[in-house]
Amino acid sequence: MNSRRKANKGNPTIWLSIDPTTVKQRIDTITERLERVRRQFESPVEAGYSNSQKED
Repeated sequence: MNSRRKANKGNPTIWLSIDPTTVKQRIDTITERLERVRRQFESPVEAGYSNSQKED
């Protein structure tokens, strides 16, 4: 861990500048992209199994 990270870890004011809504949107965007990539490389059998799991 670099010294800047260490300094920020003990600094609670750094966390005040983080917007939870922005973080959630970013996570959702990344998750959506990962799902698209996963579906591209999924075999037809896995895709069928995956779809049946969503319906339960």
